[in-house]
Amino acid sequence: MATWRIFPVLLFCGFLAACAGTGEKAVEKPEPLTLEFAQSGGRFILMQGEEVRIRLAANHSTGYRWSMVNEAPGVEVLSLAEEPAYTAEGTMPGRGGTEVWHFRATGTGPTILYFVYRRPFEPNGPAAREAIYSFEIR
Repeated sequence: MATWRIFPVLLFCGFLAACAGTGEKAVEKPEPLTLEFAQSGGRFILMQGEEVRIRLAANHSTGYRWSMVNEAPGVEVLSLAEEPAYTAEGTMPGRGGTEVWHFRATGTGPTILYFVYRRPFEPNGPAAREAIYSFEIR
């Protein structure tokens, strides 16, 4: 009489094991390449569809902002994936923070991302800092 009670339990365990082992694995999206100001001047290779984040120190309380200057001719191969985001370091007034620019490789070929750090109300003034990143999108 104990045999007929064990059979449904074994059958159920076999069914669960078969469902769990379908062989399908979730495809994880790779983490974006993250570049800092110190890597400015570097050359980087991305595959079409990959993403890159550029993290630049900033202090919006001084009026300075990073802006992108598009000087690369030809078809755009890196597209802005999200609006740039600024995060302050703490709640004290005057503290600096970080601007993050997020791009996605949408084409193939070479391109340059050129950023300048200046006050938007002084568009012809000299840039306080510059950052340039070269990419080859394959």
